[in-house]
Amino acid sequence: MAPPSADVDTAPASVPQQALPSKLGIVPGAAAKTHVSTLTKPLVYSGSLDEYKSFDVTPVIGREYPEARLVDILKDDAKIKDLAIQVSQRGVVFFRNQGISVDDQKTLGRKLGELTGKPETSKLHRHALSNSKRGIAVDGEGRLDDEISVISSEQNRKYYKRFTNNSKRISSEGWHADITFEQVPSDYAILQIHTVPEDTAGGDTLWASGYEAYDRLSPAIQKLAESLTATHHQPNFVNISKEHGLELINEDRGSPENTGLDFKAVHPVIRTNPVTGWKSLFAAGHQVAAGYINDVTERESEILKAYFLELISNNHDLQVRFKWNKNDVAIWDNRSVFHTATNDYEGKRQGNRVVSIGEKPYYDANSSSSSHFSTKSIMESVNRPDEWKIEQGLSGAKLPFLDQTGGGEAITIAAHTWGGFTKDEAAIKAVGNPDKLFARELEGWKGYVEWEKYPEKKAKAHKILKAQTFPPNAEFQMGPIPDTNPVLPGTHWKLWHHAVGGELTDVPEDSWKTVLKEKHPDMLHLLQFPYNGEPPKRLVTSKPITPNPLHFVRNHGGIPLIEKDKWSLTLDGLVANPKSYTLDDLMDESKFPRMEKLVTIQCSGTRRIEQISLYPGQGDEVPQAPWAEGAIGTAKYVGISLKKVVKDCGGLLNGAKHLELYGAETYFKSDEVMNYLVSVPWSKVKANEVILAWEMNGEPLPKIHGYPLRVVVLGYIGARSVKWLYRIKAIEDPSIAPVQSKEYLYFNQQVGKHNQRPTDGIQIQEMPVSSAIMSPWTKQVVIHNGKIRCKGWAYSGGGRWPERVELSADGGFSWYAVPNKNMSAKHKWTWRTWEFDLPCDVEGWVEIVCRCWDNSLNTQPLNIRAAWNWGLHVTSSAHRISVYSVNNSRAITKKRLAEFKKTGSPLAPLTWPEEFQTQTWEEYKKYWKENEPRDVDD
Repeated sequence: MAPPSADVDTAPASVPQQALPSKLGIVPGAAAKTHVSTLTKPLVYSGSLDEYKSFDVTPVIGREYPEARLVDILKDDAKIKDLAIQVSQRGVVFFRNQGISVDDQKTLGRKLGELTGKPETSKLHRHALSNSKRGIAVDGEGRLDDEISVISSEQNRKYYKRFTNNSKRISSEGWHADITFEQVPSDYAILQIHTVPEDTAGGDTLWASGYEAYDRLSPAIQKLAESLTATHHQPNFVNISKEHGLELINEDRGSPENTGLDFKAVHPVIRTNPVTGWKSLFAAGHQVAAGYINDVTERESEILKAYFLELISNNHDLQVRFKWNKNDVAIWDNRSVFHTATNDYEGKRQGNRVVSIGEKPYYDANSSSSSHFSTKSIMESVNRPDEWKIEQGLSGAKLPFLDQTGGGEAITIAAHTWGGFTKDEAAIKAVGNPDKLFARELEGWKGYVEWEKYPEKKAKAHKILKAQTFPPNAEFQMGPIPDTNPVLPGTHWKLWHHAVGGELTDVPEDSWKTVLKEKHPDMLHLLQFPYNGEPPKRLVTSKPITPNPLHFVRNHGGIPLIEKDKWSLTLDGLVANPKSYTLDDLMDESKFPRMEKLVTIQCSGTRRIEQISLYPGQGDEVPQAPWAEGAIGTAKYVGISLKKVVKDCGGLLNGAKHLELYGAETYFKSDEVMNYLVSVPWSKVKANEVILAWEMNGEPLPKIHGYPLRVVVLGYIGARSVKWLYRIKAIEDPSIAPVQSKEYLYFNQQVGKHNQRPTDGIQIQEMPVSSAIMSPWTKQVVIHNGKIRCKGWAYSGGGRWPERVELSADGGFSWYAVPNKNMSAKHKWTWRTWEFDLPCDVEGWVEIVCRCWDNSLNTQPLNIRAAWNWGLHVTSSAHRISVYSVNNSRAITKKRLAEFKKTGSPLAPLTWPEEFQTQTWEEYKKYWKENEPRDVDD
């Protein structure tokens, strides 16, 4: 059949134009809403079917449950829903030797769709060639039921002239998806075969993946296909009814939309499956062959139809073939697979098929290719080989919650939907051009956008962010931490910056270039963007003052690149005379006496990896970086006291008790944008404990550390020492900015995702006493002569200093104090590094513990459980490492080490077997001769 002319603006009236909605499950027009999916996002498999043995028949399509019973699954709606999700993901699912009743088959057909968002108006399909009107029974008792389609090779030969020994027939002609000629076609179909060819091969069915067919289109053809619709047509019914004198069902065939005897419908060429959110080729098979591709020429239509059919018929690696046995069941998703029976036998094959009506087909521009998600989703959901990891908590992110409340209504909490990057172009365009909205405001300030002065600008950025979805941060707390460097890429934050655009577009790339230029090549990059990095243990305490390239970095946003001569600082709010200053103004020693301080800055997340290893905790939009012991550094800062600048502005007005500090980086929180804001109390400033610094270790501040000016708050956590400072505002109360009010909070151990509120947490300011062992490393084999050489650091915030460091080689029972001469000099605001030869006669696994006492006699809790908190902040517990002690001062050990050296056998890893004989048979027999008896009888 020829398509409507592509040379006219509108198709003939007989060819309805299909609306292509831009949002999932929404079709324009009030009337259309009665036949759309109720899902607002794809569904996620919960794991309820994991108790049954299963396997994937091919890599891309088909799963079989060889032992599961559908009658059992029918008792549990959660399992039915998970079955529907698996059918939609894998295309078709097989069950062997079921023998389910007609009623159970119909119930399952209804529930598969009802539990996955089908419209209320969609029921079970009634085939136009009615069983009852043809007198075809669906069981041995003569039952007539139009909601069951009897699939019969004899009926096919009689009415459709199929399954005859006709060598002229091309097998690919049989490919189709069920009832696509209906206005509202099928979602799921269930076929149980009860009669198969006896004593002969043949009668198999093949299914092909529409997802995979879409993925094999080139990007250009994908784009073309996504813009097209196709007319599906089934002319055979009318012809058959005339030839055989049969009456056709012309009313409500499972949906109020499915009426009439035209058997023709317009659907998108590429269809979105609402259950998975994946794109699938939909315009293929004999019902499209009898129709046409709309809005193209006849020749173009034929070419496209032939090519789409070739994709599913000629690519065997996107197909699955199933050999039927009696009472086997196949369940497939007609939205995303095509199927055909093999034309290779003349025997009888018959079964009952239930076809459920779904939603009206649509294409969602924001949906995704299955290649991005299908393997991941399937592996995370149903991969049986990793079950032992899930059971042992090694893949904790996959564990479903366990509801033991009992009694009342079950608690249901939606699983997280792992989505991809999507964009509502129309919504973004309505906001305006980001390159103009968020253009550079100040000359010499690259990567900076002023948000706090312009609420309307914030609102527009919020709309742009809400018009897009972003992939989740990589999970690293519930499973193995990636063994890459950078460990975490920060994809979420990169996409946010690119999404807002304008001056933020290049920030992720510029920031990474700054990291590579200014930081030591051996830095451990825990988060690429916003950058979080620490030096390796061997370099953390290599010097009492940390070299700039080795100083840890904890950024909350990108790195703005600000020219010194273009920079200025404003101090306003509740001050007598608000003023602005250049850097030269602040460096004028006639007005502002210069300060020089040796200061240790520590991130509150230092040693977080220990808390994560015990119990996972809060995840955030900036991932809780898995800091080890290197998120601490000491430098000599030069600058001036903030107190002097406040005084130069005439002092504070009545009521002002806090100074709010503004950093030029852009910070994101819950689809909101802002500059980085925190506050410090006036009492801290008044004590000359807040420095405005422009120099670090004798050099201008590195860009990554806040050039041209940063704040250094003595004794406070690093989050309060704002970088790229450009404004200070005197205020009455602590800042309500998220970093101050909703983050860096210390919660009680019973507070977590189920109940936490920001007001339940203590705002973290001063760091408590802490310490860490930098050498040796945990699980390291240490060969020694009775003493293990240990190195590390100790620190206490708030102007307190480490007074004593103690170590234990027996898990904390016996303690040795590090001599003062083995510790670096005392300073009020810095750490002390230390070294100590720890006595250890014991061999094998030992636990070395380190703790610090500060000058106020504060010390560390002995175990990590005492320090654990939901925010994973302030790991203040005694630091513990396990090492394998090999005491070379023992004769037998000394001899064994010599054998390792002589034979060239490796001592590490310990799990490798020895490559030499550890005892000769002569030595073995001699021992027992001298130490008899080996066994005793009484």
